Amino acid sequence: MHKETKEVVCQTGLTLERLAKLCKLAKEFKEESQEWDDDMLEISNTAMKNHDGYHTTIKKHDEENRTAFLKDMKRIGTVIITSPGVQPSAPFTSLCLDIPV
Repeated sequence: MHKETKEVVCQTGLTLERLAKLCKLAKEFKEESQEWDDDMLEISNTAMKNHDGYHTTIKKHDEENRTAFLKDMKRIGTVIITSPGVQPSAPFTSLCLDIPV
């Protein structure tokens, strides 16, 4: 993972089924837009082993692609954007997905 990537860890009580849906959406979005890199798919190796929480990051590119990604994510849960300790000019923005169970 890129050294400048910021992580947000969420304790959400995710079920594996809901996590699988989230991962599928992220994969589909990545296939549609090659501007996103593999950081986006950090949803999450950890979570499959420990599904009470997960983390992911997305690289911030243009607002159109970012907005489309967030719209897709809102289909299955609440999306919260956070940038803890990150200046607005930083190349990465953390994406915290709070999925109701």
